[in-house]
This record gives sequence, C-alpha cells and structure tokens, in this order.
Amino acid sequence: MAVLERALAPFLVSQDWEPFFPMYNYGVFASRWPSGDKTLWTIVNRNEYNINGYQMELNAQEGMHYFDLYHGNELTPVKNGNRVILSFDLELKGFGCVLASKTTPDSSVLSLMARMKALSALPLANFKDEPEVLKQQIVQIDKIKPSSQVPAGMVKIPAGNFNLKYMVLKLKVPMV
Repeated sequence: MAVLERALAPFLVSQDWEPFFPMYNYGVFASRWPSGDKTLWTIVNRNEYNINGYQMELNAQEGMHYFDLYHGNELTPVKNGNRVILSFDLELKGFGCVLASKTTPDSSVLSLMARMKALSALPLANFKDEPEVLKQQIVQIDKIKPSSQVPAGMVKIPAGNFNLKYMVLKLKVPMV
C-alpha cells in the first residue's frame, strides 16, 4: 500500500476527503479522495476472510473509466439504473485502491498499475504476519590513509579538551 500512497500523494491531501465512504460489505472501509476530474478511493478489508464481487456503488457518469490500482486492472462497471457497481477482490485484512477518471491513464498511472500488478501477484496471506528481525553482521571497513593536507572547505581543529556544554549556530538562510 505504501507504493500507492507515495504515487498518489496529491490525492491524499484533498480538502474534500470523505472518510467512511459507503461500501457493500461488512468490515470493508473506504475513504474517497476527489481531485479535479478524478477520484481515488483507498480501501481496507478488516475481515478475517476474502471478499470477492460487488464492492461499491457509484453514480453513473458518461465516459468514466474505473481502475483497480491495487491489482493493476481496469474495472468493468455493471450498470444499475443511474448507478454503476464495481466488483473486485479484497483479501482478508487486505487493501484496495480504485481510481475513477474520464481520461485514459497517463504513463505514470500505467507504470504504477504494472508495478502493483507484479506486487499484488502473491496474496498477502503468503507473507508472515510477524516482522522478522534481520541479524546484524559486522562488516570490516578498511582503514583509510590520512590526508596530508586539510581538504578545501574544512577547518582543522587542534587536539585538546573541549567543553561542548552548549553551542550557538548562526545559519544564513535565504529568504524566499
């Protein structure tokens, strides 16, 4: 989900954010993030089971395309009067992300969809629930030869005892 959040960050600051967008299924929660002529939904399935099929119902809009960004697929809406129903799969304790747009996806969205298709190919259940602590290893670092002269921009500080109780720094920060 972090890949999506990074790529879609401009949506996730929408002043028109709508939490708890209505979903079809119990235990599935969504937030709606409109931005210009596009809308994004971030979705989480808090259930201990997969949910497939109908997930959300929206007002029908002529020419609107829907994309399951989490799985990297375009969705085919089912018409229901003046509404459309979107179907997609949500894994147990899994995530979803849907984009609605009247325009075809640009190269960045297509690239994101391809990346997410690869990342979501294995179900989350295939991964461990518990974090794995990586064992640290000491790596030998070769000693470097001391420089014969002080590098440009550096100031040589003579050896001695210093009391660094407090320090005052004066920084020159350009005003914008």
